[in-house]
Amino acid sequence: MIKGGKIYMSEKKKGIIKEQNHKLKMFSFLILISLIPLLIAILITSLMSVYMTKNYLEKNVENTLYIAASNLANHCRENEITVMNASNFNDYIDSLKEQGIEMAIIFEDVPCVTSVKNENDYRIREIPIGKDFEADREILLQGFYDQSVLIDHQVYYGYFMPIITGEELVGMAFAGELQNDITEASRNMIYKYLLTALMLGILFATLILIFSRYLTSALKRAGKNVDALSRGILRQENEAKSGIREMNELLTSTQNMQEKLVTIISSVKELSISLVNDIANVTELSENSNHKADKISVSMNDLSDSTLLLDKNIQKIEEQIIEIEEGVAEISDRVIRLQSNSRSMIQTNRKATDSMNEIYEGSEQSVKAVGDIAEQIRQTNLSIGEIDKAVELILSITEQTKLLSINASIEAARAGEAGRGFGVVAEEIGNLSEQSAQGAEMIKNLAKTITEKSLESVRLADQVSGLIVKEQQTVMDTQQKYAEHSMDLDRSVSEIEGIAEKTILLSDRKEKIVTGIRTLTEISKKNAGQNANVNQNISDIILEIQNVNRRCEEMNVIAYELQKSITFFHE
Repeated sequence: MIKGGKIYMSEKKKGIIKEQNHKLKMFSFLILISLIPLLIAILITSLMSVYMTKNYLEKNVENTLYIAASNLANHCRENEITVMNASNFNDYIDSLKEQGIEMAIIFEDVPCVTSVKNENDYRIREIPIGKDFEADREILLQGFYDQSVLIDHQVYYGYFMPIITGEELVGMAFAGELQNDITEASRNMIYKYLLTALMLGILFATLILIFSRYLTSALKRAGKNVDALSRGILRQENEAKSGIREMNELLTSTQNMQEKLVTIISSVKELSISLVNDIANVTELSENSNHKADKISVSMNDLSDSTLLLDKNIQKIEEQIIEIEEGVAEISDRVIRLQSNSRSMIQTNRKATDSMNEIYEGSEQSVKAVGDIAEQIRQTNLSIGEIDKAVELILSITEQTKLLSINASIEAARAGEAGRGFGVVAEEIGNLSEQSAQGAEMIKNLAKTITEKSLESVRLADQVSGLIVKEQQTVMDTQQKYAEHSMDLDRSVSEIEGIAEKTILLSDRKEKIVTGIRTLTEISKKNAGQNANVNQNISDIILEIQNVNRRCEEMNVIAYELQKSITFFHE
């Protein structure tokens, strides 16, 4: 049965280990909940930065070209440009070439004046405007922006502004910039953003790995202590500490539980050994009593045979009387010894009962100690609850900081170019708010994990308490059997005293046999009946002693099982 129990526990343990192998490890879990939000945030931030940078560059190009085209139109108007003197403006239209801006003066049905040169270093004479001076006059008077102006097989961003002299539309002022230059600048900015995002991702991933490994190492140490207890190892040499207060309290509580279990199990071991020794003594005394009762039974059988011989041969009465005297004397001596042995058995049984009481008291102390451990873990869970409140406060502050960042960004946008520095600060505040929220969520998840582990420790403590309660029930059952044993011993003593009385009566009858031969037959018959009763009583005594032996064997098996259960725990 015990062997089968071991096989069952082994298969169950294998099943648990197999199930645990399919579950996500704490280290992997921490990495996932930390890296995935971080990578998503970095990806979103990078995409938004790329999008905003591209739009900013395009908008900046449009504004720059608008200013350049407007200045050119104003310059032409102030200097009263005409088709005839347009070539005098070459110096002005070439003034922005170093900044990559090409300018041109476009007239209707007349070659234009432009700073754009072909591969032979000749000025381009035609720039497509895409509009008709008469049909699209309203559009030309307002000016317009074109993102794909094709000049000499190259695409330009271009802005067209009207040149008005008096109230007449003389021509259009053009300012343009190569689309490839803007695309290249945008691509360089994108590469910088992506490189920065990659470096930040690597930095934060490294920090997350270090923190996760530090936290999981502390949890592994606590798990090793609990696993050692589940395998019966009471002393696990592990004096590890943790920089996290709750983890340090968990490790300390586990070590205190190990020390208390060492004391309790040692006490139970000593009591179980004492119980086995007492039961062995009771068994030995019971066997001696059984042996002596067998001798008494043999003697009574001899007495019965002697009585029958008296009936058959009256001439041998004197010899039979002498034998009766010797038998009675021997019976008296044995009855006295049997009474003494019975009293010793009663005393031994009382000592065993006292030992059982001590075991029961020790188990009650064990239940109390396990209860104290569970209470300490519950107090730890309450502390973790306070951490959750603090995390909620951090999240609330983070939301307020985020709102402040958004408001600051709005104000910076309203301020325009003057508020750009303030906008950068607002963006940094927003990033700090998001990082604080992520950190708070991590702390909250960690507190939840610690709470689950603490609840698992409480469940294990309750299991230990249940085992001790079962042990108390076993002790109470043993006490009940000892009580039954005491009652049997009391009955045996009473019956032995009855045998002593009958032995005295037999001596009296022996004297009467000497006084008259006539009554010898009647007395012999009475003696035969009395001998039968004595034999029956002795048989009953033998049966009771055998019952005592069986109960002692059962108690010995129980004590052995208790001792074997205790040996599961070792230092």
